[in-house]
Amino acid sequence: MIKLKVEMNQEETKLWNRHFILLLIAHSCAQMGYQILVPSLPVYFQTIGKGEQVIGMLAGLMAVTAILSRPYVGKALDSQNKRNVYITGLFFHLIASGLYVWGESTFILSLLRLLHGFGIGITTAAAATIAADFIPKKRLAEGVGFFSMATVVSMAVTPAVGLYLANQNHYTALFSLAVLFIGAAILFCLCLNQKERDTNLNKKNQQTEVGKKEGRTAVIMACIAFCVTLPYSAIVTFLALYAKQAEISNIEWFFIVYAGIILLARPAAGRLADQKGEAFVVIPSMLMTCLSLLLLSIAETFLSFMTVALFLAMGYGTIQPALQSIVLRRTPASRRGRAMSTFFLGMDISYGIGPLLCGVLVRLYSYSTMFLSSIIFILMGCILYFFYFHLKGRDKNELSV
Repeated sequence: MIKLKVEMNQEETKLWNRHFILLLIAHSCAQMGYQILVPSLPVYFQTIGKGEQVIGMLAGLMAVTAILSRPYVGKALDSQNKRNVYITGLFFHLIASGLYVWGESTFILSLLRLLHGFGIGITTAAAATIAADFIPKKRLAEGVGFFSMATVVSMAVTPAVGLYLANQNHYTALFSLAVLFIGAAILFCLCLNQKERDTNLNKKNQQTEVGKKEGRTAVIMACIAFCVTLPYSAIVTFLALYAKQAEISNIEWFFIVYAGIILLARPAAGRLADQKGEAFVVIPSMLMTCLSLLLLSIAETFLSFMTVALFLAMGYGTIQPALQSIVLRRTPASRRGRAMSTFFLGMDISYGIGPLLCGVLVRLYSYSTMFLSSIIFILMGCILYFFYFHLKGRDKNELSV
């Protein structure tokens, strides 16, 4: 009995435990299925005759159902089996990815994007919430950073593969690979054991002043996530087309460099956030993101595009895990589903508005003007973070009194 308790305690304090590893593999496969389509879908849409404004609209449509699903997903994660919620989202993800190859009309593609968004809305919040249950609290920022590496690893290879297949017009192989990755994610997720949660949550505690402050943190972090993600949504949507206009070949290396730098930066950023605080990561990362957008607006050579990938990785690549760890650190386990849904809601809105807004700016002005203008949103994120930092200090003073 004592030996069993010791083993359980070791499992709870160890970052690389069995559940965390299984979930990491499952989420990596799911992200590969998603990332392989992110840069290649705009090329596919252009190949079948869609204009830039329609491409921007289709890219942003996915966020509509992702946004609408967030409140229900958060409630489900806090009251039902999280693994089953996650698998449900993966099935929607799989179905939409497999049907793109048969969609050529704007109407059919719009329906598929809405279905895809519903799946993404479920899986992103579910994966982050489940992961937080398996990460030791003292290593939360580091653990979130490592878990978010699933996206990074997928970005190291799959976008390049997707762009290669799209440029060769091998769209059947492209969408088949996406389905294969998501199917593997479902299989690994089925190996994950997670007990049913107690649905009788303490509603009284959720209405306390502490609960209100926790909810306020999630809302502010969601607003910051919106500001910093909107420029990134423009990059992933229009980068391939921008590079094509500038006659830059092998642009898939942008994603490889971006992912490689993040692999080095995120673990270090996570440890820094755990030891010194998230502010030591968030502010410098925002400044790096501003620099990357400035350089992208004047990029004309392959080397300049790779330099943008370097600064973008050290910037936006480390912001999201830091913001996410702030929310998780200040939210009890019984409310993490709602908190994570609120946080990702900000990113969903940016993915919905960003491509559409930036598509209009490209049509009216140019890619260069669009990327330069998006720096405004990063600066807005900085202002919001300083506002949160002020509120955090005031809350500490109130608690001490």
